[in-house]
Amino acid sequence: MRHAPASVIRGLSVLVVLGSLLPAVAVSGVTPTPHSGDAQWPLIWLDEDNDCQNTAIEVLLRDAAGLVSWAGPDACTIGKGRWRSVGNGQLVGFEQAWVVPVVTPAQAVRRGALLWNRQQQIAFLNDLDNLMVLDPKSAQQRGMKDLAQWQPAPAYLCAYAQRWQGLSQRYGLQVSAADHDTLDAWLSDCPSTGE
Repeated sequence: MRHAPASVIRGLSVLVVLGSLLPAVAVSGVTPTPHSGDAQWPLIWLDEDNDCQNTAIEVLLRDAAGLVSWAGPDACTIGKGRWRSVGNGQLVGFEQAWVVPVVTPAQAVRRGALLWNRQQQIAFLNDLDNLMVLDPKSAQQRGMKDLAQWQPAPAYLCAYAQRWQGLSQRYGLQVSAADHDTLDAWLSDCPSTGE
């Protein structure tokens, strides 16, 4: 497995339907507090399948809004393409497509990931289900905000909420009462997944 440094957690995610897990996610007394947990996590993109395309490139390929062109003949780096930002639904080019986590490190730390080791942190940041594309303005607006303080474009709200919920369950992250209320409100208008 090769490691590639991530200069920025950059570049829309596939709208994975994880189903409504709200009843299965335990609600805790967690109170979200400001934390600079992002700065302490290693920003490393992995190339787990050794195809020279790191996690960020895999997300950009998965979520491209059409064809992409390669920067070189080795097909390791994207040269051009277009992506729809989960933040505002607008199409953006390669330089404006930032791959960012659905559940940020700061959010994870506030919900139980404070003692995760470096390997767990890297795995979390390279989980394809935990990555989406935002434009720079949406990424800046989201920043270190908590779940209830930022929401994606309406077209992506259901998938975003389902992914956030599923990731919290998968990684054993605590869900505060505020998180639960926010997810419940967002998911109440979402189509049933049949689960």
